[in-house]
Amino acid sequence: MSIMSLHENVHERRAFSRVPCQLTLFVGRYSWSTPVSTLTAERIEFHHSASLTPGTDVRLELHNREQGMWLLKTARIFHAALRSDGRWLISATFLRHLSNDELSRLVGS
Repeated sequence: MSIMSLHENVHERRAFSRVPCQLTLFVGRYSWSTPVSTLTAERIEFHHSASLTPGTDVRLELHNREQGMWLLKTARIFHAALRSDGRWLISATFLRHLSNDELSRLVGS
């Protein structure tokens, strides 16, 4: 295993559940606000009232007001699953990964 592979594996394990940041999702001219459920440097999961088609690129505005952090990222939807409460669990990969600093400031650590 290369050092880069080891770094990527350790970095991906830095997942945070119940993240204290909010997400504003932009699809075309529409936008919705929703809390983030899981966040890593590479991926994000959130709940949404409608399904989003895998392969769709979306703009995500991430906020952590307590940290004074605001960030605009583009992500690609790779999974959408209907939950028992009628909302969709959406998983997406950032087209450009979050830096360690961005991730730390978004999760307040």
